[in-house]
Amino acid sequence: MKQSLIITYLLFILIMYVHLISLLHQKNMWRKTTKALLMPSLLFLYIIQIEQPSLLIILALICSFLGDVGLQLAKRESKQIELFSIALFGCTHLLYIIYFFGSLSPYKASWIHAVPYLCALFLIIYLYIQKRIQSAIQLVYAAVISCMAASSCLYMFYHNSIFSILVFTGASLFIFSDFLISRQMNEGHQKDEIAVMATYILAQFLIIVGIIG
Repeated sequence: MKQSLIITYLLFILIMYVHLISLLHQKNMWRKTTKALLMPSLLFLYIIQIEQPSLLIILALICSFLGDVGLQLAKRESKQIELFSIALFGCTHLLYIIYFFGSLSPYKASWIHAVPYLCALFLIIYLYIQKRIQSAIQLVYAAVISCMAASSCLYMFYHNSIFSILVFTGASLFIFSDFLISRQMNEGHQKDEIAVMATYILAQFLIIVGIIG
């Protein structure tokens, strides 16, 4: 069993490494193939280590996988596919929110500890969207991912372990990754793509490893 766990981690790390290298050297075939394999390999890593996997986490990773594939198709097809992919990532965050809050059910007043963090996030988003958010969809998405980060903050407070810190760190990296994506979409910063994928992959990995722990 221990060998199989090591293999699942190595498999994910290998796919991540090949993907980032393919981005660096602009190898489109490898880039597309490895991007499509990232979330399935992370899902496999999660399922093999949990006796009773959460349907919420499984669905979150499936939505991320479909969003990854959709964004690749959107480059060749239409704006509608891009918007649908963004909606799928929004579903990923909603599923994480439900999972995090579900684990806090015994703590009736626990939400109060996340209020300062949530307010700070919305302030940052407000200052940013004045110039850069160009649609209601982007605004809603920004609000959803802020709530996801706030719920992970609660998760960290009440589980109080190194693993819950990993979850919170992953959620924070998700915000940074999406910030870079918004720059790509609105300002054409294509050089951010490696940073986008590196932070996105690490975000998902830390969240899942933290939940497993």
